[in-house]
Amino acid sequence: RRVMSDALQAAGIATVRSQGGFFMLGDIADMCGYSGPLGASWEAAERPGEPLDWTFCRALAAELGIVALPVSPFFGPEAPADVRTRFARFCFAKTDATLEEARKRLMRLSPLHA
Repeated sequence: RRVMSDALQAAGIATVRSQGGFFMLGDIADMCGYSGPLGASWEAAERPGEPLDWTFCRALAAELGIVALPVSPFFGPEAPADVRTRFARFCFAKTDATLEEARKRLMRLSPLHA
């Protein structure tokens, strides 16, 4: 959990502290859009009318080979759009080697890497 949390935070994705399970939420709001760190992958991943979290997850997979899960399906339509689309789920039930590779890839999103 700590390795994934540290990697996400170093990449500029704030994490939501979880009490258990094998997933953590990352706040992807600053990663979204054409001017975000996913750049051209964002444009290729975008679908008309689709929530931002879905586009982010598709662009992240295309750009870095990391698969995250959109969170918006877990919210009802009454939840504000800026809440239900601002997070993605990241699984940390992986080997140390896989988590280390994910950390290296995520660092390409870091503002310090640019």
